Amino acid sequence: HEEHLPKLDVQILAGAIKDISWDFEGKRIVVVGDGLQAPECGRVIQWDTGVKCGDLAAHARKKGTSCAFKPSRPMRIATGGGEDASVFFHKGPPFQRIVGDDVVSEKCHERGAVHSLRYNRDGTILASVGTDGNVCFYDGKTMGLIKKMEKVHKSSIFACAWNRTGSHL
Repeated sequence: HEEHLPKLDVQILAGAIKDISWDFEGKRIVVVGDGLQAPECGRVIQWDTGVKCGDLAAHARKKGTSCAFKPSRPMRIATGGGEDASVFFHKGPPFQRIVGDDVVSEKCHERGAVHSLRYNRDGTILASVGTDGNVCFYDGKTMGLIKKMEKVHKSSIFACAWNRTGSHL
């Protein structure tokens, strides 16, 4: 638009963007989607400069479907895979995948895609939903699995959202 010129025009991913999430400070954006031939399917950038803020783990076939920024410190990012039924957790900045004994719940979903990841209002709980009809709840800071509700829906669950107080999904 001639009256409202963009501050920054950058190609973030090689393919389609599936989800985007801002950090609680309004300084960083996480984007996930199809990586195609690129080595990554997600990226965290500073909104005003386009500078990359760490490396996000690539999901199977370089397809990410959902992302969520924790709305409080310590900063965490969760990304959901498009074909590997996994949720990867990242800490930062600079952001890097949490691996090893710290995370035991990356494969909470049984099959397909993780369609939606959302933190509650204070960032204490993260919810994920996907193709398998399951809902998984994770601790917002440690990323440990709190509860898995199986077959909540007969088929895929494509989205989730918390109520205003963060007590109901």
